[in-house]
Amino acid sequence: MRAFLFLFLMLFTMLGHAQTFEYYLPIENSSDDAEQEGSFIDINDLELDLGVSNGEESLIGLFFRSVNLDVQSSVDSAIILLTLQQDFDSALTVNILLEDETKPSSYIDSLELKENRSFYAESISWTINRGIKGDQIASPDLSSLINQILSENDWSSTSGINFIIEPADQATDSNSNELQIYSYDQSQTSRRPQLMMVTDSANINGIDPSSVNSAISIYPNPTNDQFNIEGINGFFEINIFDLNGRLMLHYSGENQNIDLSMLSPGFYTMSIMQNGNTRLEKFAKQTN
Repeated sequence: MRAFLFLFLMLFTMLGHAQTFEYYLPIENSSDDAEQEGSFIDINDLELDLGVSNGEESLIGLFFRSVNLDVQSSVDSAIILLTLQQDFDSALTVNILLEDETKPSSYIDSLELKENRSFYAESISWTINRGIKGDQIASPDLSSLINQILSENDWSSTSGINFIIEPADQATDSNSNELQIYSYDQSQTSRRPQLMMVTDSANINGIDPSSVNSAISIYPNPTNDQFNIEGINGFFEINIFDLNGRLMLHYSGENQNIDLSMLSPGFYTMSIMQNGNTRLEKFAKQTN
């Protein structure tokens, strides 16, 4: 309890005084996301397959180019946002790897996704739980990975970040557990993979502040059993994730008063989606 109160006070101070930007970076080109099943590589599919199928591993690569963060900057938090292309009725644990290269190469269908690439020793484990088509899923915090590459001597404001996401367990003939994620090559741009980073505004190079909808706010924060969303009108959707990236609550509608009674005390991330745009907010739920 004492540890929770300490973390709660730290978050309250951060929420009350820090000036941060939420920076969304989508996949920009067809060759910047790819899937590999066994030795077969596809850079033009409408979905990305991840998991195990027919005894072979399915892994994906996500290259976010021109990250636009200044030299010697850092991020406070970072997550990958993906959208399920089909219902997923199981659970899958994957590892997220970051390439140790500030100017990664795009993917081509004649090279395996990890071929001729080196990666940082640290990886992030992510357990993806069941969901339905159209659900947005969020990875755990990736800031410890990203801050490693931001500290590289050759990092520049035009550098990029490349991730590989692969199954945590080796494939066996009797094991089949695969989910499908929307790729760049589909019509609805808001479903493309995105990298969301939170950083101090002083660290951002070349970002138009008007691209961030500063009118949206949530209150009270910290909260008990409900909060209000201010600055949004009409139909919208929200997804609330815990610190491990698990979807805890989904809401769609026009009601700006959100019931949180089913959530346990702790820290959460919420994505607010309207008209193809997404905004991320952090909040804390305290004990009554």
